[in-house]
Amino acid sequence: MTGDDERTQSTTTAVVAAVGIAAAGSTGHLLESLLGAAGFTALEPVLSRSWHWVADVLKRGASRSGQPVQDLITGLDGSPEQQELLIKALELARSTSLAAKRRAIAQALANGSASVEAAIGETEFLRLVADLDVAHIEALQVLGRARDVHEMPRPAGTIGPWYCEADDIGKINPRLHGQEQRLLAVLAGHGLVAQHDEESFHVIRGCWSITVAGVELLPRFETVEGED
Repeated sequence: MTGDDERTQSTTTAVVAAVGIAAAGSTGHLLESLLGAAGFTALEPVLSRSWHWVADVLKRGASRSGQPVQDLITGLDGSPEQQELLIKALELARSTSLAAKRRAIAQALANGSASVEAAIGETEFLRLVADLDVAHIEALQVLGRARDVHEMPRPAGTIGPWYCEADDIGKINPRLHGQEQRLLAVLAGHGLVAQHDEESFHVIRGCWSITVAGVELLPRFETVEGED
């Protein structure tokens, strides 16, 4: 491990430990009283992992902003708007086991460190990310990929490569079968997908497609070159 890596790890560990101590002070005794000593002990590995998720977000955010973790945190402590972003990001990271979502949170920190205006927009973005789970992301990925008509679960001439009927999403990705309408409702509520009311050439009435906002969102969940 290089000197820079050691300093990054040390700073990240210190931040995570501080947050952990604060959380334990406010909730640890309550959890133990509710669960008993044995139950609380069994829960400790789960709680410990949540701090590793926070560390992962901080490390990625610092890397993407081109600065050490300590400098990222110091910069985000420069205004109430950026402090709000940092707090929201740490709170969300603690409950985010999904690596794709942590990558999106890290990018929000990197972007928000640039200015107060950027931080305001990224704080709103985190509210969107909080509503998405792996199934939402996979449904968005289905709609975001142009497909050959032969991949579609229907005759080739009835639908274009950028459109799906709701049931098609579960046929293309069987993990999503039975969840299609619920997933689309959440995605549509955030303006990430849209339903077409009129039928036209290669587009069936009621079909769904990804929006510009959805297309712009997808790269946020991807690994940046050079990251682990």
